[in-house]
Amino acid sequence: MIGAVLLMAACAAGVPKPSPDASPEERLRYAWRLLEKGSTYNAKLVFEELIYSAPGSAIIDSVHYGLAECYFEENNYYQALNEYEIIVSSFPRSPLVDDAALKVGLCYWEQSLSYKLDQTETRKAIDAFGIFLLDYPVSEWVDEAADYLNRCREKLARKMLYQGMTYLKLRTDRDLEAALIAFQEMLQFYPDSSYIDDALWGLGEVYYRSDRRQEAVVAYGVLVRDHADSKHVKAARARLRELGSASSGAAAPPPRS
Repeated sequence: MIGAVLLMAACAAGVPKPSPDASPEERLRYAWRLLEKGSTYNAKLVFEELIYSAPGSAIIDSVHYGLAECYFEENNYYQALNEYEIIVSSFPRSPLVDDAALKVGLCYWEQSLSYKLDQTETRKAIDAFGIFLLDYPVSEWVDEAADYLNRCREKLARKMLYQGMTYLKLRTDRDLEAALIAFQEMLQFYPDSSYIDDALWGLGEVYYRSDRRQEAVVAYGVLVRDHADSKHVKAARARLRELGSASSGAAAPPPRS
């Protein structure tokens, strides 16, 4: 069986195969050479054979990791996730465990849909990257995990902004209330988002259309004060002039905290 697998892989990839009685370590190195050559299918054959023929060996964590990498390279993130999770749960002392834990988050991230659609996988990625940062604070992958965590949060913020803007376009009282909730929650949960100025503009428009003048002035005022480069500043200033805040001084935006 071992010889047949090695022969199939070698013939397909053009990589010199080890001898039929090669050690698990030699076969593992061979599988990695296949993967490095881009022959993921043939590398998988060898990794899978090793899982069944050397389940208790010292290299089994590397075998699962190699198989996971094959799936990841093939964009088969569901199968890759299963293999990375085996390393995290079954081999917590492996030198590969932090790398595998990061890849768990990446598998979820790669499966996440457009911000306009369901964000279940994005939320799972947030959980995975958050756990990574707690469990592996000195890992070389900390910065990368933090970066992906921020990307996930930006995506959820954009989702919430999209929902608010969609409701805002519909203009009924019920839709304005839904838009208000979306903008308020975005400002509360994602205060560092790059979409904050858009949410402030949307919030101001909800208040403006609901004839809540003082609250509209506050929202527009914060936008003008804190986001001078925003594309909405000109329109926000026009709203403030219309609402008479410049002359009355009513409901001035709160000071910066």
